Amino acid sequence: MSREVVNIELNSKQRDFCNCKSRFPAFVGSWGCGKTMCGIIKILQHAETYKSNLCLIVRKKFTDLRDSTLKDFERYTGLKVKKDDKEVRLSNGSVIMFRHGEELSGLQNVNLGCFMIEQAEEFETPEQFDLLRGRLRREEDKMRQGYVIANTAGHNWVWERWKHQKLTDYHLTEANIEDNRDHLPADTLKDWERLREESTRKYNRYVLNSWEDYDLEGAFYAGLMSDALKEGRVDIPNLYVPGQKVYTASDLGVSDTTAIVLFQIIKDKVYFIDCYENYGEGIEHYCNWLDRRKYIYAEDYLPHDARNRLQGKEVTTRLEIWQELRRNSVYIVTDHRVEEGIETVRGLLSKCYFDIKCKPLVNALNHYKRQKRDTVSTEERPVFDVKPLHDWSSNYADAFRYACHVYRFQIVIDGQLVGYPHAIPANAYLEDEDEFNVLDWGRKREF
Repeated sequence: MSREVVNIELNSKQRDFCNCKSRFPAFVGSWGCGKTMCGIIKILQHAETYKSNLCLIVRKKFTDLRDSTLKDFERYTGLKVKKDDKEVRLSNGSVIMFRHGEELSGLQNVNLGCFMIEQAEEFETPEQFDLLRGRLRREEDKMRQGYVIANTAGHNWVWERWKHQKLTDYHLTEANIEDNRDHLPADTLKDWERLREESTRKYNRYVLNSWEDYDLEGAFYAGLMSDALKEGRVDIPNLYVPGQKVYTASDLGVSDTTAIVLFQIIKDKVYFIDCYENYGEGIEHYCNWLDRRKYIYAEDYLPHDARNRLQGKEVTTRLEIWQELRRNSVYIVTDHRVEEGIETVRGLLSKCYFDIKCKPLVNALNHYKRQKRDTVSTEERPVFDVKPLHDWSSNYADAFRYACHVYRFQIVIDGQLVGYPHAIPANAYLEDEDEFNVLDWGRKREF
């Protein structure tokens, strides 16, 4: 296939990535650093160098693939992508395919020479990357590379693989505005300077390429978790304080996932020391997991629906099953609206510290977000509902919300509620229930 030749002069960071021979290169950079262009150059190199090659470019959403990635490819290469099958066929028999995230499961029997994931931070986990790694076995391509193009997004899976672990065969190229300033329009640079004042986190992330600054679109806690990361309250090794009691809060799933968070109360701080998530297992499985941790437990807290009866069981509720299996006190989280619980979390996150074992919990809190109202949203101005989106992050986020709620309103130490801003006597419990109605009690008092 003939095409118009496009001459591109690369800077040092762009050459570092384009010439990289490692099996898994990554280009993580700010706006305007040319990372997408470089990814397309590498794909084209593989397709043109090795005859009958099969290369793949991936983007999470179809609309982004169609409106951004395909157009960039055509602009940089001069090639036209067939819209019916989203493929380009070269004269040497090589094919470049374009697919979005939901189509990757259909690639089980495909042998690739190389692949590129554009905007890899859009994928919440490395699952799709690892799936494609298993397809890198095309004999025609002697290099066989899989690489990612990304913006920083906190300590996510891209940071873990390429920045933190420094794994063999992984190579990281990083770039920010200073590496490509001379090729950017003056009015663009001026507007980005205004962004520094209007949204510091966005400026630091998208212009300075900071791994510690982020505020994900529609997320409830991402900005606050970014603060926790910068303040050193995340990824702490050996946070557990021996001899201090441990509390648990669980989001119990019947046909869904169950998530558990474990925390300690250390003076005015809350240490989240461990977490666990699984699905398809009975309550005994989770209680056994807690027993194996060898912590000194104080109290377990279960969601309100743990009181619901289970058919065909001698013990009729999950609460009763949990109480039979555990040796410490087990309580129900007092009923509250999800929106109120989210505000409780937001008010307490500055007190929270996270052990490195809580990486799955931290990832979930970063991505827990509102439902997007697609009918009224635009690309420039997304509109979100007040309700959270139920996705992979919801179970850990709910368990964490329960933990914050009971810290704020239910846990009593030395005769008072530890998380309440005013001392409330422990005997404020209702006489006939094991719940504490702190809101009703508080409204009757003048502080």
